[in-house]
Amino acid sequence: MTVNKIGKNRIEVIDSLRGFAIMGIMLLHSIEHFNFYVFPNPETQPDWLNSIDSKVWDSLFFMFSGKGYAIFAVLFGFTFSLMMRKQRKKKIDFGYRFLWRMVLLAGFAVVNGMFFPGEVLMMYAILGLSLFFVRNLKTQLILIVSALFLMQPIEWFHYIRFAMDNTYVAPALGTGKYWNLLKEGQLSNSIIDLITVNTLYGHKASLLWALSVGRMTQTIGLFALGYWLGIKQLFSDLTANTKFWKRVLIVSIVTFIPLYVLKVYIKDIFELKIYMRTIGVIIKMYGN
Repeated sequence: MTVNKIGKNRIEVIDSLRGFAIMGIMLLHSIEHFNFYVFPNPETQPDWLNSIDSKVWDSLFFMFSGKGYAIFAVLFGFTFSLMMRKQRKKKIDFGYRFLWRMVLLAGFAVVNGMFFPGEVLMMYAILGLSLFFVRNLKTQLILIVSALFLMQPIEWFHYIRFAMDNTYVAPALGTGKYWNLLKEGQLSNSIIDLITVNTLYGHKASLLWALSVGRMTQTIGLFALGYWLGIKQLFSDLTANTKFWKRVLIVSIVTFIPLYVLKVYIKDIFELKIYMRTIGVIIKMYGN
């Protein structure tokens, strides 16, 4: 991977990766009907159209699901490193200004969340606080923090608890009731009803869902990873960096294949729901 710089402040590969991630996220939201989840009845459509719908759905989810957002989260942390470096040259601690930016981001999330249930900016505003706390850590510690969160510690905790006590049941987060309330507002003829339910329940549903599928802890880990990549300047146009990213690509491909196979056949391997709630989530998140 080579890096070309545009002018003084733009790193072309970062803009390309960010655009790729947003494209993938938008394509997935499009086929999901932007969390509306109302689709044509397959019985009213010809078989060839149902077949195309299924293939498009499966292909896009294979290519982008859990990956587009992961790239975007890494770049969020990387951008933070650029801002930190710029302000440190002026002997300014950017951390407190960053906190104010997260407050503004939460405000944008509230406005956007009125019309789109589960606005991800709210999660970014909350989890972005993690960058404030790791901003002055040594480089090695930042990488350790990233690895710890990427390991999916919550799911491992539930799995170990169950292994020690087979009567243990992982707590239910109750996301279903919030999605049902959102659906009522979406199907209403009143935009006031839509805005009300989105504001009251959209963020709750999104955050609890992110927690239940491991995305919340993974996002913190990806933020820290992006920050570490920025500190190490691994997106700079250097021969050593090109070799590093080639190795990352090879290791990622080799690792992804068995993880994907496990994800596909996990229901045949594990029967108990607790395993799907723990090992299933871990495997999926590692694959992403």
